[in-house]
Amino acid sequence: MNGFTFRDLVDDSAALLRRYGPIAYLEFLALGIAGTTLQVLLAPTAFRARVSEPGGDLVALMFDPLVLMSEAAFALLFGIACLRIWWEQTGAAPPPAERRALLAAQAAPLVVLNIATGYLGYIGLLAMLLPGLLIAALTTTLSPVILIERRGWDSLRRSVQMAVPHVFTLTAGWAAILLPWLVLSVAIAPPPAPPEASLTGLWLAWLLPDAAGAALTAVSLCLTMAAYGRITGTEGSRPSR
Repeated sequence: MNGFTFRDLVDDSAALLRRYGPIAYLEFLALGIAGTTLQVLLAPTAFRARVSEPGGDLVALMFDPLVLMSEAAFALLFGIACLRIWWEQTGAAPPPAERRALLAAQAAPLVVLNIATGYLGYIGLLAMLLPGLLIAALTTTLSPVILIERRGWDSLRRSVQMAVPHVFTLTAGWAAILLPWLVLSVAIAPPPAPPEASLTGLWLAWLLPDAAGAALTAVSLCLTMAAYGRITGTEGSRPSR
């Protein structure tokens, strides 16, 4: 596996972000707004309770069916974006029928492993910061491994093996993204809503957090693909600057 520095990771991520970031941001933003809208329309009472008590039951929130559906959709979209970048960078896009078959075959591990590791990382960030950053670092290449290498349920082990030699660089990369985002998310979080607040007002109040979340996901996508290209050393996978 090829070595690389923090500066290499930042430069490659920035190059990918300039090229793919705008469309990825719009896609993730549209999905985030759609998820919030569905929660307002299908479970208004639960949504009102959630925004009225931001420090409520985290476990109940994580396993809320609508939240899980939203997380699954994000995992799929993130994986599709990884493939799109990889195929364009390497010129190795398969025929449409093969693409659909690939996504169908790898959808279950892509969704389940991403949700599981994402939740672990989120809890780690809230608890002590460093565990969350380490989990993010060790699972950096999870989505590319699932879809590009087609490793299925073995992808988590493969991702950790790939990341271990570069764990300090990857941890620094995630810290540069996640720590400012944590500060920003606290700053822009809507205040607890009174019981009489309208659902439309609550929906509007969550547009800014949805926008921030989409930006985080787009940047994370570019860091993921930059790291995967560096670690594998695949010819043609690095972005042109």
